[in-house]
Amino acid sequence: MPKTNLSDIAKALNISQATVSRSLNNHPLIKDETKEAVQEMALKLGYQSNRIASALRTGSTRMIGLAVPRLSADYAVLLNVMEEYLRKAGFHTVLVQTGDSLKSERSAIRYLLRLQIDGIVHVPMKENGNLRLLRDLRKQKIPEVFIGKHTSLPNASVLLPDWKGAGRLAAQHLYDQQCERIAYIGQTSEREQGFLEFCESKEMNVNTYETLDIFRKEKGNNQWPDGLFCESDQLAYQILQLLRETQPKQEKRTAVIGCGNTSLAQAGISSIDLAYEKMGQQAVQQMLGLIAQRNQMTGSIQLIPPGLHIRQSTWRTNIGWRLKSH
Repeated sequence: MPKTNLSDIAKALNISQATVSRSLNNHPLIKDETKEAVQEMALKLGYQSNRIASALRTGSTRMIGLAVPRLSADYAVLLNVMEEYLRKAGFHTVLVQTGDSLKSERSAIRYLLRLQIDGIVHVPMKENGNLRLLRDLRKQKIPEVFIGKHTSLPNASVLLPDWKGAGRLAAQHLYDQQCERIAYIGQTSEREQGFLEFCESKEMNVNTYETLDIFRKEKGNNQWPDGLFCESDQLAYQILQLLRETQPKQEKRTAVIGCGNTSLAQAGISSIDLAYEKMGQQAVQQMLGLIAQRNQMTGSIQLIPPGLHIRQSTWRTNIGWRLKSH
């Protein structure tokens, strides 16, 4: 049985072959109803686009690779936003998980290269990334946008959460809630630095703990903190659960705020929003700009400011007036 081609679709709809081609490539000048009619007829006739042949003709597959270490709640909003905005711009997306080793990361990125993608939005495994692989991408003039981690490549386009700003915002909230003894719980990070800097500026009594060490060191202590900033929503959830089970009186007296504004936080945990939706939009804008100037790549480092979502976990009756959630 002969394969369906563009002329078959054009004949069935009584339109030109050029209009069919532009419709299938989501050309902005083609009306939406025409695009829908072409797509429906293409499906009905069993048409399959040869992207490789198209790429040879146009120099573009209209595909963008999205590479993350693993699929998780942290990346869900980011990936959904990027896919939506790229689709509106006429691009398809190919998602890969780069895994937990440099070898698996190289394998995943090289798979994208074999698909002749037009660009990569990449959450690298480590600071400065997989430099050998990234230099290969640069030699092939494949535009890349990095999210979440620095890279030492010149003229790289990098989007970073403002981790220090997140720490300062959390400390500001606990300060506004009239907490007097506050603590950071988690691994050493930029968000901890921002938290401690704010506390120092206000001469606040502050401690730091690694994960759940606070329960080992402070259980039964009359000086238990009345405000806690946890490095993640998951850790904030664990803290609240343990307080509820082991120290219910302290649970009612302690304001707890997490970081990430993930689905766990929706259950009532105040959280710092790392603005992944805005980051996804910015990543797409930068990628489209890089594709437009492929032969003269220029980059930038952009910090995405965090937001604050106030919920029940910081509404504590003995810490003064409580702000309402927004």
